[in-house]
Amino acid sequence: MEEITYTCRGPRVSEDSAERAGCGLDITELVQAVEVDGETHEIECPRCGNVATVTRTPED
Repeated sequence: MEEITYTCRGPRVSEDSAERAGCGLDITELVQAVEVDGETHEIECPRCGNVATVTRTPED
C-alpha cells in the first residue's frame, strides 16, 4: 500500500472554496495516531493551531 503524507491545509479561505490557508506542516503522525473506529476525531496542528477532523474507518 502506498504511504500517504498529510499536511496542515488550514480552513477554507471562503465558503465553497477549495483554496486553503494552512501552514503546510506534516501532520501524518497525528492522523495515524487517531483510532480506526469510524468516529470523527479532532486533531490540532502544533505549529499554527488549526483544528481538523479525522475519521478513520475500519476495513471490512
